[in-house]
Amino acid sequence: MTNFATLRKSVKRLEELEKWQADGIFNVLSKKEVSRLSKEMARLKKVLTGIRHLSKVPDVLFVIDPVEEDLAVAEGRRLNIPIVAVCDTDCNPDFIDHPIPGNDDAARSIKLFCGIIADAVAEGRAAYEASKTAVVAQAESKMLEGEPAAEISTPQEPQAVEEGMSAEKVS
Repeated sequence: MTNFATLRKSVKRLEELEKWQADGIFNVLSKKEVSRLSKEMARLKKVLTGIRHLSKVPDVLFVIDPVEEDLAVAEGRRLNIPIVAVCDTDCNPDFIDHPIPGNDDAARSIKLFCGIIADAVAEGRAAYEASKTAVVAQAESKMLEGEPAAEISTPQEPQAVEEGMSAEKVS
């Protein structure tokens, strides 16, 4: 996260290599060069899987095991990104903004937590898109009636509210 510009350069290099392969440039290169570029492309795919399509630094960081992912937690704290983490008894929750008590070692509990978070994100995105569509429809109807578009409000970012906690931006 703190080296986001470097990550973007690596993603561009991966896209360039994939384009070369698709365009047939690999066919005119030497065997040794093709082997080197193929290994580089495989390494970049392995490293960049999951963050390849990330266009900006995330708004929230979700971590399953903060002890194991201590670098991600440290970078999130350095960039003031809110951290949501599943904390076991071996974890210090003082460094986590929103700790979720639970077993971070069992595969079933990890699957459960990831499923719940993924469903919540999908639900929030759907609600945001629906409100955005409603605003566009409202703007079109106002324009047809001849009213100025300046009075039309834009949709707010999705909000997540936990009991007893203030609302925070979730993307």
